[in-house]
Amino acid sequence: MAWTMVVMRLGEQRAFRRMCQLLRVCRALLA
Repeated sequence: MAWTMVVMRLGEQRAFRRMCQLLRVCRALLA
């Protein structure tokens, strides 16, 4: 159970970083 929680946490961090990168790219293109 603990391993699944750790994996989910890592997955959330990666997804969050990807979202931040996408937002930065969109802002750069729009600006």
